[in-house]
Amino acid sequence: MTRPPITMKDPTWFFMPLIFTAELMMISHSIIHGFLARLEAPTVTLAAFSIAFILHGVTGSPLWVGPQVAIAFISDRRSVLRLFWFQIQAALAPTAVMLAVSWTPAGEWLYAEFMGASAEVVRQAQQATVYFALVFFVVPFRNTATALIMLKRRTALITLGTLVRLLSLGGSLYLLPFWFGGASVGALALFLCIAVESLFSLAMARAFYLDLPGQRGAPVAYGELWRFSWPLMLNQAAEGAVFFLINFFLGRLARPDLALAAFGVMRGIQMLLLSSLRNLAQTAQTLTRSREDLRVMLRFSFWVVLAHSLIALLVFVTPVRWWLLYTVMGLSRELAEYIAMPLVLSFVVAVFWGYSSLFKGLMIALRRTGSLAVTGFVRIAVVIAVGSVTLIAADINGALVGVLAFAGAFAAECAVLFWQLFLGGRAASLFPAHEEATEKATGE
Repeated sequence: MTRPPITMKDPTWFFMPLIFTAELMMISHSIIHGFLARLEAPTVTLAAFSIAFILHGVTGSPLWVGPQVAIAFISDRRSVLRLFWFQIQAALAPTAVMLAVSWTPAGEWLYAEFMGASAEVVRQAQQATVYFALVFFVVPFRNTATALIMLKRRTALITLGTLVRLLSLGGSLYLLPFWFGGASVGALALFLCIAVESLFSLAMARAFYLDLPGQRGAPVAYGELWRFSWPLMLNQAAEGAVFFLINFFLGRLARPDLALAAFGVMRGIQMLLLSSLRNLAQTAQTLTRSREDLRVMLRFSFWVVLAHSLIALLVFVTPVRWWLLYTVMGLSRELAEYIAMPLVLSFVVAVFWGYSSLFKGLMIALRRTGSLAVTGFVRIAVVIAVGSVTLIAADINGALVGVLAFAGAFAAECAVLFWQLFLGGRAASLFPAHEEATEKATGE
């Protein structure tokens, strides 16, 4: 059975719940930041949590692409199980890396020598890294359930799961300080709330799994899954590496702990307001099958990006930012003033992040993932170019360097993917007309 071309209503109903999902998810991160900011020695604690969280993001990159891979290959119940075990395989190496950083001198070198953190920041970061490693064996459950829910276009259930996550986080942050301290409280609370969210998502996706046929044709080979996935994993690793490298350069500044803590907090705030833009990738991948669909997605994405840019300007150019930084986040005067000006550039981040996500989703829909490996290296090159300024200007504002590197990395990726998709009218030839797509889907 095939569907007609999408209208503006389709991506709207698909994407809107994902906005709330992203906001609730990032609220959970900001709640952790706000909670840690109120503990003893908040600058040290926030810096430790920030660098450990970024390592978690880089090493866990093979898992963060799980929903996109599953959406591309789910066809029956057997394929669901195979995709789940594929993600478990992908979790083994990242877990080994995280435990090595936690328990061996490699972690001291990484956090102290490479990233320039102080001894106390290193100690707390190594402790937190253990709990971040636990997340890797929970995420495959959530990824599989998320893909099943998205294929059924029931994204409101994903939002509900994130709300459950947020509620469980509050309980964890209340109870954990009785037994743990420092950055470990934030890392362990994040693991527990993701575990609760995963269990809820599995319960919601169970009916969709049972609706699938038991087996349809030969099962997808693990080799094919890896061939499709490795460019996505590399691209996702590059996104984590962007933040990792930014932290490396911030560690070269005259006041590294302040710069690391400030960038971690600023990133959390930007993710809170803008992270729903990344869901343009799943929306485009799931809904775009023809040229007619493509035209609708381009119009829809324009309005989504414009709305996020205006929100960023409203929050960070007006006095609202001081209320957010002082009252909501509970930051010290030093930290708040350090990030206030760089936050103004968030509207630029919104533009490039949004279109980068859209173009990435279109490439995945076409199963042309090879270009995403290229853009991963391009991102890293841009960050190195921007971050190198810290090597000659040790007193520069680290948060400003971070936001410029972040925006520049996504801008470069947009340029490469735009060239791949649209230069010379390529998109018209890559996506078939609706009638052709229907014939291909039905095998006529």
